[in-house]
Amino acid sequence: MKKKAILLDVDGPLNPFNAKIVPEGYQQHRMYPTGFEYGNGLRVLLRHSDGPSMASYGAEIIWATMWEGDANKWIGPHLGLPKLPFIDWDETSKWDSRGLHFKTRRIASWMNEHRKGMDFLWIDDECGHHDREWLNDHIEGTASILRVSPKTGLTARDWAFIGMWSED
Repeated sequence: MKKKAILLDVDGPLNPFNAKIVPEGYQQHRMYPTGFEYGNGLRVLLRHSDGPSMASYGAEIIWATMWEGDANKWIGPHLGLPKLPFIDWDETSKWDSRGLHFKTRRIASWMNEHRKGMDFLWIDDECGHHDREWLNDHIEGTASILRVSPKTGLTARDWAFIGMWSED
């Protein structure tokens, strides 16, 4: 079976930041990543079982979050995840006039440079079908996308989708 990767955003999929109340199974944390070292930091909601669940699919997990390497310090330990590679955002990380998500171009260049030909699933709260189509025209592997609501985080339906994707 071909090795696959899961490109994982934090805010939205793992941290349902738009939830009105702390959802069942989640714990609230106060975190101070780069840029938020002072003041009240960030309120982050995490379901600690999400890490082992994500790891159980056997795909390589790569942070695709604005947290960049801070995800390894602040998020991963709460989820039981080891230090993971992360995509660093650069000058290609901007919204596109054609509606591409600001991460899309950088994801393509990073994957082509570091994981050439690897199929991946990008899990985010803002990406969409236009990003998937663009990625599939600009990478050597196959890109799939799972858009997750920032009100709910990953749901049973999302986990089922990840499971089906990982078995393909």
